[in-house]
Amino acid sequence: MTFFYLDSGLATEIGHHANSCRLIIEQIKKRGMTVEVYGHVGMEASLKDELNATPYFRWHTYNEVANETVWGRLDAFRLGWRHTFEDLRALSPFIKRGDLVYFNSVRPAQLMALALWIGTMDVRLMPTIVAEFGSDSGLQQSAPMTPDWMLPDLRHDIRPLFYRIAADALRDAAPRRLHLLVFDEWVAKSYSALLGLDVNDASAPRQATTDCRRRTGLPVVTIGILGEQRPAKGYEFVPEVIQRVLDARPQRVKFLVHNAVPEAMPQVQARMREMALQDSRIELDEQPGTPARWNALLGRSDLMLCPYFPGVYQTSYSAIAIEALANAIPAVVPAGTTLSHTLERFSCATSFGQFEASSIADAVIAAVDRMDELAEMAKRASKLWAQEYGPGHLVRTLLGMHERFDEERQQIQWEQR
Repeated sequence: MTFFYLDSGLATEIGHHANSCRLIIEQIKKRGMTVEVYGHVGMEASLKDELNATPYFRWHTYNEVANETVWGRLDAFRLGWRHTFEDLRALSPFIKRGDLVYFNSVRPAQLMALALWIGTMDVRLMPTIVAEFGSDSGLQQSAPMTPDWMLPDLRHDIRPLFYRIAADALRDAAPRRLHLLVFDEWVAKSYSALLGLDVNDASAPRQATTDCRRRTGLPVVTIGILGEQRPAKGYEFVPEVIQRVLDARPQRVKFLVHNAVPEAMPQVQARMREMALQDSRIELDEQPGTPARWNALLGRSDLMLCPYFPGVYQTSYSAIAIEALANAIPAVVPAGTTLSHTLERFSCATSFGQFEASSIADAVIAAVDRMDELAEMAKRASKLWAQEYGPGHLVRTLLGMHERFDEERQQIQWEQR
């Protein structure tokens, strides 16, 4: 069996695309299987060499606006699925029955391309194909953690419409021939409601990359705010949150703020630079999150702050929150989201109820005051995560899908007679 790892967003050595690929193919290779990795045609040479990957897909996953006209997003969807479908068709001669194809972090164009590709296949000869959704569906919950969904304003986010179009194409082709997957059960519910199809969930492919030190008894708590900062991650509130927390606990905390894309929110970043120059309790890192740097940032963080917009993270998982869990770092997360749903099961997080600076700051202060308790629970959680979750659990899920598809194939063939 050959495991085909496909990802049209796999291009740089930093970020969740590269990290997911590293961890998943490591687990596959441990099982003695052959791995083929196909990423974006613009893949960095260093990543290509590290993963022994093929730069391949012409249309990048996040290329969702083709031009500046009113039709820009529609044109991008159409061009995206056409290019990706053509690229998938060109792979067909190299993929056989018994292989497992995993397409990481698909969005509407990639889902449409997969639906059309599967429609060209003979069920007797096709491989097992799994598509994973790496971001939110675009649906929003009418109330946190309930199965009542509503559409956003499609003028601002048209993805749900494109997802529905792709799902219709998939139903016409063969719905049971494509296995759909996400990394959180509530995300699975949102995609299932949107697509009208079964969506599976499995553990996110994240594991400890630090020594998982015990973070109890600390005289000063280093609060980490890490990653590629953008509006959905609440970065606009970070300067005020930091000031409120420093004023409330002046001798107890310091902040480690990392932003790998400082140009994305220039006004907020300028304010953060001013604050870091004026206050030694604030450290600002604007360097790319290479694996070594990222692991060092995780290792230095005592408490992880994820001041994220609940509307997005009700239906999207956070790799950073999961990495905090895996590395024994307690966290502050938005209530009523996949982050709180996951971390509060392990009792290693506090949550804020309102997406505003005062509410976020109050939750941080509460976490600092309970630091020893939360840190002890985070240490226990990291051990449990290593034993039962992470990339190993995901790969076991994928192999289970592979085994079941052989059984389903017989039923599909019988129905087609």
